[in-house]
Amino acid sequence: MPLRDVSADRGLRIRLGLLLGSSLMALMLAAEFARYPDRVMLLLVPDAVVTAGVVWLVWRAIEAGGGSAAGVHFPSADGTPRAHEYSLEHALVVRGSLDEAVESYRSRIVAYPGEIEARLRLAALLADECHDPDGATRCLLEIRMLGVTLADRWKVTNALIDIYRALGNVPALRSELLRLALEHPDTAAGRAARAEAATLA
Repeated sequence: MPLRDVSADRGLRIRLGLLLGSSLMALMLAAEFARYPDRVMLLLVPDAVVTAGVVWLVWRAIEAGGGSAAGVHFPSADGTPRAHEYSLEHALVVRGSLDEAVESYRSRIVAYPGEIEARLRLAALLADECHDPDGATRCLLEIRMLGVTLADRWKVTNALIDIYRALGNVPALRSELLRLALEHPDTAAGRAARAEAATLA
């Protein structure tokens, strides 16, 4: 059954924030009017700042709670996954828990094999923080095999170019440069790729 991440329901959190903010503002104004009826107008701006701060803290608390529950999913009404924010994976990377972040991405990919963003993020994590260019390359080539859009192919090709350039793999680098030039012949990037490939012949 298609699933979605609980933390992705941003619309609900916005409504909760508006409700909390308006309620808190009304309570503060009522209390201040009872004690300082002649100063209520002067307190509007400080009250608004306090309200915004409280709403922001509550928002972050809800978001953190949703992130910690990643892996606990519920079906959406239309049977399609909602946009995933990857807050858990980001937090794991920041904490240095790279293996856990990798596994979280892979679990997401198993649940949603067609979710290209998760695959791209996993590839970037493997290539950069994990220093695993071979793993990143396999991940990127798997994306290409899925028959993705031209925009996604652009991301894959550029990522492979960066990896092969860093590794000094000239034949593979030249192949990817020519691919980019072929798929984007009328762009500055495509022309630059063709010119660089020519220097590697």
